[in-house]
Amino acid sequence: MNTVLWELDMENQEQLFEQIERYLRGLLNQEEKLDFEKRMQENPSFREEVELHQTLETVIQDKNVHALKQTLDESWNTFKKQEERSRNSLPFFQSYYFKLAAVLLLLVLSVATIWELIQPKSNQEYYAEYFSPYEARAFTRSDSDSVTFALREALGKYEREEYRESLEGLNEILAGDSSQVELYLYIGICHMVLDEELEALSSFKVLIDQGNELFLTQAHWYTALTYLKEDQVDSARAELKRLSGMSGVYKKKADELLELLQHTDT
Repeated sequence: MNTVLWELDMENQEQLFEQIERYLRGLLNQEEKLDFEKRMQENPSFREEVELHQTLETVIQDKNVHALKQTLDESWNTFKKQEERSRNSLPFFQSYYFKLAAVLLLLVLSVATIWELIQPKSNQEYYAEYFSPYEARAFTRSDSDSVTFALREALGKYEREEYRESLEGLNEILAGDSSQVELYLYIGICHMVLDEELEALSSFKVLIDQGNELFLTQAHWYTALTYLKEDQVDSARAELKRLSGMSGVYKKKADELLELLQHTDT
């Protein structure tokens, strides 16, 4: 190991580390860069220190790790102040192993974070992530004479998340006019939100059995989510596979959710 590096005092080490970081960030001018690279070629110890800094910069990528780096730097500064040694007594290898320990600590934290991220979510967590009530704007904003005041009122409550009251109004409308089968979609979603899964499945089944072209893919989608909420993963997958073979916006969602459920227990 180069004796010059062994005998660097603290102040000079700080200057050295600052110069290395400036090099790695491309802040040196052309002349400084050439001198720096020549020094790396001539001094293996110096080159090792640069490589160590480069490893640190690669590991330190997100804000949380930056905060950790700042904490390590503060700890290092405290260590220097408390160290009762002469200014030229700190050998190079102590700096090397301190930073190596920092790298190892960062790697451990990174592995722990990655492990947490790759853990599969529960079926209920996937349900909460993908479920959102179908919009009723097509009905509530229409000026058609076929849209009665009662329907507007029922769907208005649906949009205001007054699902029990909306459900009552929608059922009354269907009791008087059974031809409005599209309302079964909203009825089913009301049941989903109210934790009445069997009633929700029955409502969606009406649309699926009739092959309602307007709301068929929506019925399959919400049927899949209802099964997922109930931990009936096989049934949810079956519905998602049907959707995957259809066109429309729900195909992409179905493919995504199928991929996520690939390793989920049934």
